[in-house]
Amino acid sequence: MKKTKVVYILSSDQNYGAPKSLVDLILNLKQHHNIYPIVITCTKGNVNEICNKNNIENYCIDYDAFMIVGGSNLFRKVVKRALYGYYFLKYKIKNYFSIKKIEKIIDFNEVNLIHTNINRIDIGAYLSKKYNIQHIWHIREFGKEDYNCISLRTNYIKYMNSNPNNTFIAISEAIKKKWVDLGLNDEKVKVVYNGINLDNIENRKENKIEGKIKIIFAGLISENKGQLQLIKAISQMDEKYKKNIIVDFYGNGRQQYIKYLKRIIKKNNICKNFNFKGYSNMLNSIYKNYNIGIMCSKKEGFGRVTVEYISAGLYVIASNTGANPEIIKKEFGELYKYGDTKDLINKIKNAFGKQVDINFARNYVAENYSSNVYANKIYIIYSKLLDGEEYGRK
Repeated sequence: MKKTKVVYILSSDQNYGAPKSLVDLILNLKQHHNIYPIVITCTKGNVNEICNKNNIENYCIDYDAFMIVGGSNLFRKVVKRALYGYYFLKYKIKNYFSIKKIEKIIDFNEVNLIHTNINRIDIGAYLSKKYNIQHIWHIREFGKEDYNCISLRTNYIKYMNSNPNNTFIAISEAIKKKWVDLGLNDEKVKVVYNGINLDNIENRKENKIEGKIKIIFAGLISENKGQLQLIKAISQMDEKYKKNIIVDFYGNGRQQYIKYLKRIIKKNNICKNFNFKGYSNMLNSIYKNYNIGIMCSKKEGFGRVTVEYISAGLYVIASNTGANPEIIKKEFGELYKYGDTKDLINKIKNAFGKQVDINFARNYVAENYSSNVYANKIYIIYSKLLDGEEYGRK
């Protein structure tokens, strides 16, 4: 049986959720669905190493996104806006030469599909239109709400709609709604939740939340991820609760912001409650040491970490924004009103004495968010596009 050749265009290294999800997908599709992947990254790192270990053709080509992160504070936003012309010129020139390099390396006459891993990058859409190849465009972010993105295209929605070869995959209903509200063609947007490899996650055998409670907060340390909300909540809790809570932050971030959070912790005399553990690629074996997983994001597009918490048997407390309401069930978690410190305090207090239904949680993740479920759904979309069943193409 002839292999389906798919070019994958990635945005960043495997330390982040989007490339992690796609790497898992590629490995599964290669093993189970006769996909021949060709991976293109814009920086050389873990993704390329994983590809090399698994005999996957891969290249590193330095290209730019058409959406840039606008900055997490007023000063950074002003600077980015002031340098808009520079970023636009850099994006146009760099991508012109990057596309030429890609075309020298890959024969697109032999490519069946192009799959771009994130909404910020448009070179896959360009190549799709030029060579009349079906294009999967993953939408993983809200844009403004989560990363304060600034578009270097004046009407990017019109551009995204203009190519009939584009099919969009939103990673949650919340993401789809946001982009359809912006004007993206509703009929072209499919919702497929990310998948995780359950075999890699060690789970607790039981989780009765009592005595000394250990809380994990994993992910990028930034204003939009909400670490400050948890710090404020712990600082305002009654001493009888506070003395029994330890919080570990796992993740990297701007050192300036991390120092700011540490100053707030010190000022409120809660240094014994918090630890900054830095980035770890061993979270799958670390989760089982905790009782509660926290997700305080302003707008989480999906929440890979949230699903990992659930799979590991943790009780999850998450903000009521983004995709969190789509994922959290009462058997293993609860939502709090984003930005409401008192509500977050109450939800943490309510967790004391609860016992997680770990079997339910694990089965729930396996049925909805496993890497096999994810890969099968993506492969069905691939197959329909290649067979011409979608949108009347033959």
